[in-house]
Amino acid sequence: MINVYYGFTRQLIEVIHNQLIIKAFKTFLLFVSFCLVMYNGQAQVGVGTNAPNPTAILDVSSNAKGVLVPRMTQAQKNAIVSPALGLLIFQTDNTTGFYYYNTGWVYISSVGPQGPAGKNTLVKTTSEPPGANCTTGGVKLEFGLDNNSNNVLDAAEIDASLTKYVCNGSTSGSFNHYIGEFFGGGVIFHLWKDAAAAEHGLIVAQTAITAGGAWSNVTTTAVGTASSRWNGLANCSAIVSQPAHVQSAAAQCLAFVSGGQTDWYLPSYAEMNLLWTNLFNVNKTLSTIGGATEVPLFTYWTSTEDNNSQAMGFGMFTGTPQVFSKSISLSIIAIRSF
Repeated sequence: MINVYYGFTRQLIEVIHNQLIIKAFKTFLLFVSFCLVMYNGQAQVGVGTNAPNPTAILDVSSNAKGVLVPRMTQAQKNAIVSPALGLLIFQTDNTTGFYYYNTGWVYISSVGPQGPAGKNTLVKTTSEPPGANCTTGGVKLEFGLDNNSNNVLDAAEIDASLTKYVCNGSTSGSFNHYIGEFFGGGVIFHLWKDAAAAEHGLIVAQTAITAGGAWSNVTTTAVGTASSRWNGLANCSAIVSQPAHVQSAAAQCLAFVSGGQTDWYLPSYAEMNLLWTNLFNVNKTLSTIGGATEVPLFTYWTSTEDNNSQAMGFGMFTGTPQVFSKSISLSIIAIRSF
């Protein structure tokens, strides 16, 4: 018996069904082909966006996530055979960071221009003693490329043209000079700064005045204005301006020439005391200067007057002041200021 469905045989229905399936599949293939043609024509891929930038073959868009490139160790990076020009990776050990290949692996530094492929710039710091390249000492900075990649700036790698010095004494509380420095025709024995932060100092002559003498030929009349305990230069000016003055220890110092300097004077009591306080630094330096003589431990005149017939001397051996008659002869030493 043959089944009949609404006037169609079963065989006829099956034929029609199969033909419909084939037609639908062909339509699907046509659609896929159209999409591929459109894809190849546009040559763009958008991730996270339906409208990739027309200048990009790949447009990845996100405001919450990033893109990860291959991550590997330095050994794994170096093991890549014939890497393509422009190949990008992220190195996870040694000097970590991004590297790209350009006839060699180049580290993408976050600071400054790129150097030769794979070479890092190193800096070497060395403490500078006073007087070497900085008056008060400091730090020497040397730069160069780490050509052998040992992370140490070797002597042969230093570029001398890049060497710099950072010297001490750049802050308001420090000095450009130092106690015991050979400077200005002698040796610095005291430093200070004025209200404007300008630096000043006292210098003792590198050679003492060998011939001593009396404080002044005027021995019974007070100068009056030569009694300053700290201002030796003012004392000297007052002494040589005194009526009937002919010779004095102050005049010998004012006429003294040493180290190319001519502005020497007889120190006051306080200035002589400062010299005694720093005598170690002074004599240590003087002992290294050819032709110089260390400050002898004698008793010296100061320019400080005590009364009409007496003035103050200073015992360099004990560091104590003494009062003597203006007529006696004592040793003389000269200082200057800057």
